[in-house]
Formats: sequence, structure tokens, C-alpha cells
Amino acid sequence: MSVKFYTKEEKNELRDLAMNIRQLSVAEIADNVYGLTLYQKKNNARYLVCYEHPSLIFDLQKNLVFYNAKTTNGMNCYDFVQFYENCSFMEARENVNQYYMERDPRNLVLYEYSYTKNAVYKHTGISLPDRESGNFNEMKNYFTQTMAFEGNVVDTLILNQSLYMSKNMQNAVFVGFDEKNDPAFALEYGIKDTPYKHEVAGSYTAIGWKQIQDHASDIIIFDSPMNALAYLSIDTEASVIASKDITTLYNMVKYYQENSDKYEFMKDVKNIAYILETSPKSDLVVNRIKETATDERFKNMEQVEPDELKRTYIQTMNANGEYQYIVSEEDYDEVEYKDIRTFIDAMDEVTGQLQDQQNKEERAME
Repeated sequence: MSVKFYTKEEKNELRDLAMNIRQLSVAEIADNVYGLTLYQKKNNARYLVCYEHPSLIFDLQKNLVFYNAKTTNGMNCYDFVQFYENCSFMEARENVNQYYMERDPRNLVLYEYSYTKNAVYKHTGISLPDRESGNFNEMKNYFTQTMAFEGNVVDTLILNQSLYMSKNMQNAVFVGFDEKNDPAFALEYGIKDTPYKHEVAGSYTAIGWKQIQDHASDIIIFDSPMNALAYLSIDTEASVIASKDITTLYNMVKYYQENSDKYEFMKDVKNIAYILETSPKSDLVVNRIKETATDERFKNMEQVEPDELKRTYIQTMNANGEYQYIVSEEDYDEVEYKDIRTFIDAMDEVTGQLQDQQNKEERAME
């Protein structure tokens, strides 16, 4: 009997995988991996029964499967694979993890349970939330006023359908498109008082969210669509790709390496950089990307430093500002900021002081 010992990095990766796999439907595995035929139980939409094994009951609300009295607490994805294949838990975990890493929801039969409608929806690929039929003013106000993002950027994303407001929950929905320009990835963000982020059912996590300029030679990678949007507010001409979070960043980069020939924009890209939250986990992911990269552009990608963010903002302000005057980087040396929002606020304050000083000097000359 062999025993596998995991490094600290491997344990962290398994923990991250397990967090994402919690959203994986047991019914999906039963159908797509084992070819079982599932159908709705009479008078109760949340339960599916299995034609081949009538003793199996799938509870879609709890995302568990029950087998007579032997599993009174229900089985999750790992438990079900262990039970069905009669293997060890370690083997079951490896099999489920491998399935999750390789799954493409665009080609799978998916099961989605609606709490509000008490109904089961069977579909292939992503199931986007309904769009708000009216305007998106509430979402636009949140981004431009609460988050201090650039309004023109938000409008552009709405026009190209990369961003919209959902009808029922009134959430902001970031949509990512695949090589055929079909929606394949989506994240919902709460724009109310309570922070909220949710991956849409059937979302292909590896594709992520992107905003690419025509013939872009440089791309910046982020670990959040919200952070990517914040950067686009600083550099409106930037091209960005964002993963769901830091735990899915490596798989997204791997996907674009393996499928670069399917995306026209990748042919023009020469340089790839990244902006991530400063943390040991981010460092580990970047190191892993560089160590395993098969594409030199990813192997050589560099971090965008705060000073470069500062220069980018100054250049954008000088080019688009109402007043045309020269601003040196030295004017901003003592400005401190914790995130992009406070960074922009601080820059605006100093810019106003410089404008007041210039007006005062002009009046003195008159």
C-alpha cells in the first residue's frame, strides 16, 4: 500500500479545489460520468430518481444523494464517487478533482434547482440570469459613484454585453465570451448594501472575463473582474483578462495557453503582465504559472508595480482632463492609498490643489 504525502502548496491547492467543487452537482456527475438516467420524482421537484438504480435519490436542494438507509446523512460528490466505484476516499477525491479540472460545461448536461420556483432546470452550458428590461441606472450609479469607476468604461461594457444588471436580484453580471463569441462565463456581484459574489450556473470558469482592444499587444491579468474594471477606469485603453478569483487563476492561464490558436486577439499579444492582491497565495500561483508555462509570454510575464499605476493615471488625466497642464510624478510622491478607489480620490484631491495653485499664479500675473 502506497501513501502519498502532499506538500504545503499541494494541500492549499486541494483546499481551493474543494471549495469550488462544493458547487458541483452530484446529479451532473451521475449523468455525465456514469451515464445514469435521472428523472423528476412525482409531486416534488427537488428530488430526482435514477432509472438504473431506483434506490438512489438525488436531492438537488441539498446537493446530496441518498441510498436507502445506508446513507442517512446523504452523499456529496466525493462520497458518491467512492460509493459508486467502491474505491478509497483518496481515489474518489482524485477522480472528482480531475473531472472538475477538465470539465467544459458547454458540453455537459447540467442540473439547476430554483429555490424560489421549486423547479429543476436541465440545460447544457451557461444559464445567464434574466436581464433587467429597463435601464441599468442603479448599477451604473453604484459603479460610478460608490466605486468611483469611469462612466465611459461602464457604458462600453454594457454596449458590448460584457456587463449588465439582472432582473430579479438586481445584481451586476460580468459576462465572459468564448472563442465563438458565445457567453460561457459569468459572475454576479451584489450592488446593494451586502457584498455578494456568485458564479452563474453552467459557467466555464477557465474562460474568465476579458476586455480586449483591437490589435492589443499588451494584456494585464487580474484575479477579479471587479479589479480589472477598476484598472480600466485608470487606463481606458488597456486590455485585461480576469479570473473568478485567485484559486482559479492558474487554470484560466492554462486554458489560454492551450487554446491561444482559437482566439484571434492572442496572435497580436506580445507582452503579458499581472496585477494581483499581495499575498503568499498570489506569489505561489504566479510561480507555478511561470514554472509550468509552455508559452514564453506567460513564462516572462511581469507584475505591474504601483509606480506604473501612478504613471498610467497621470498620463490618462493629462490626455483627457478638462485643463491642459503638465503634471510631474514628483507632485504625487507623498500620496498614500490602500486600493484603487482611495488612489483615485487622493489623485483627484492633489490635482485640484495643483489647479488651484495654477489659477492663483495666473491671477497674480494678470
